[in-house]
Amino acid sequence: EASRASGAVSPFVQFGGRWDGGDGQTGAGLELVGGLRASTARLDVEARGRWLSAHSAAGYEEVGAMARLSFRSRPDGTGLRAALAPRWGAAAGELSLGGDGLSGGAWAEGLHPGASWTPEAQALSVDGEVGYGWRPRRLRGVLSPTTSWRRTGFGGDVTRVGLSWLSSDDSRRDVRMQLALGRERWRGQRAGYQLAVALASVF
Repeated sequence: EASRASGAVSPFVQFGGRWDGGDGQTGAGLELVGGLRASTARLDVEARGRWLSAHSAAGYEEVGAMARLSFRSRPDGTGLRAALAPRWGAAAGELSLGGDGLSGGAWAEGLHPGASWTPEAQALSVDGEVGYGWRPRRLRGVLSPTTSWRRTGFGGDVTRVGLSWLSSDDSRRDVRMQLALGRERWRGQRAGYQLAVALASVF
């Protein structure tokens, strides 16, 4: 990756090599990604395009574009946070709503688990997330309800709601607990449900 910062704006370009195996398309390829990042105190903007410039499989191609607008909570974790990320085609997975969010994983490429990229996946998809953090009086930490969703133009629908708690005391140790419930539906399939519980500690 190469980038150049000019104030709050940073254009960048990425080059990558890949090897595809398994049941889908196989072979070696070269990828090119270009984009722009900009940020202020609580607002981040990123836009990028991705192109599979060469692949050993004849006639195989991938192309995509993505943008992300995110509003961060205050430095202490309180207040509103939100993100919106439209994507088209096979966009770069780095822009999935991961981090503190509830999305990501197999959906980072805009495909349901086990799917292969097809021209049908060029439909427009939108990821969104809204959360709010506050400090209850009797809890030493930040409590944050969050909801996230994904709508795809090729038959995918994922919605999650969750609650996380991040401790804040004088022991120099952070403890995060998270509970999330999810519902997903893919075209031609029955809706599925998820329950996720996570506990992490940083010393």
